[in-house]
Amino acid sequence: MLPLSQKIAFLLFAVFTLALGLQGFYRLYLRIRRGAPDPEARFNNLPRRLVYALTTTLTQQRTFKKRPTIGLFHSFIFYGFIFYGLVNLVDAAEGYLPLIISSSNPIGAAYSFLADILSFLVLLGVVALVIRRFALPSRTDFRFNPRTLLHKDVKHQKITRDSLIVSTFILFHVGSRAIGAGAKIAAEGPDPLQPFATLLSHLFTLANAEAFRIFGYWGALASVLAFLAYFPYTKHVHIFMAPAKYFVAREPTSGVLPLAALNLDTEDETNPQTIGAAKLEDLAWPRLLDAYACIQCNRCQDVCPATATGKSLSPAALEINKRMELNDLAAQQNPFAFTAAPFEKNAPSRRPLLQLALSPKPPGPAPPAEPAWRSAPPRTSRCSTSSTFAATRS
Repeated sequence: MLPLSQKIAFLLFAVFTLALGLQGFYRLYLRIRRGAPDPEARFNNLPRRLVYALTTTLTQQRTFKKRPTIGLFHSFIFYGFIFYGLVNLVDAAEGYLPLIISSSNPIGAAYSFLADILSFLVLLGVVALVIRRFALPSRTDFRFNPRTLLHKDVKHQKITRDSLIVSTFILFHVGSRAIGAGAKIAAEGPDPLQPFATLLSHLFTLANAEAFRIFGYWGALASVLAFLAYFPYTKHVHIFMAPAKYFVAREPTSGVLPLAALNLDTEDETNPQTIGAAKLEDLAWPRLLDAYACIQCNRCQDVCPATATGKSLSPAALEINKRMELNDLAAQQNPFAFTAAPFEKNAPSRRPLLQLALSPKPPGPAPPAEPAWRSAPPRTSRCSTSSTFAATRS
């Protein structure tokens, strides 16, 4: 257990950071809610939707598709993240209660083994993906057509900074927990069901084991609590948003277009701003959820015909640009103020989509003049539309 002074300090720190984290997720919900109503049912057949979301998420089938090696390393981090939810709760309880997890019983043995192996696999996965992300010149992810419109934050390398911050956090968080587990084994003796922690235990002595155990406790749990305040603004929030997207996914099969919410009695065809979406809040709310569910794998861009033919359209850049702008709108309010930003309070967004998310169609050459016979009034024909319609009715 922790000393009394550290118990009080950790509890106050946990309350503050959890409040910041919950506020961040609530404001994330407020931004997604700003989207327009969706014409399709998104909450019908709840049991089937829940099974689909859980199955698709837990099997990681989308991640393994076409990129099995990268998917494998990603799965190390994903499954480690899932199990670490339990690990963090148990570790936090050990700081306040005389709780002992022993490998002498089946439940304790399974817990210790999984925590140890997944710690190693998470660190392996992060190191492998960092090397791939920053050290392999042959990789093609995150490359866009020079004509593709990119948000200013993308051009300012915010994705790179975000990846470095998150990778550093995972390494520090899991590494601290592994150090604490190794120090505990150094003080209490080896555990064959914790091979990774046992290996690390050789770095410590009986004299410094307790100090490193406390460091591991604070390093692991304090880092994950501090990260909660930043997490809702990172691309890695897809860990929660992707399952939510699966849950509210469209039910028609691929290739079936959704219904267009178009009222010809009120829409003005002469004004393009009144048809379709002019700003972020004009998009249906699932389209805003898409921006946060995007994992930035760029597979959508890889199979996009427009991108393949050199057009400026990139579905990956579209989602990234939307998320960057939504986060910029959220940044108008200091997170420590515990209040929502103007956009989250129904204020209009600052810029139209054609300035931040999607390139407008470039003006092309003027069409050639039509021949005189093409501009003459058409002659009446028995094959006219009205004649054909009358014939079919009879």
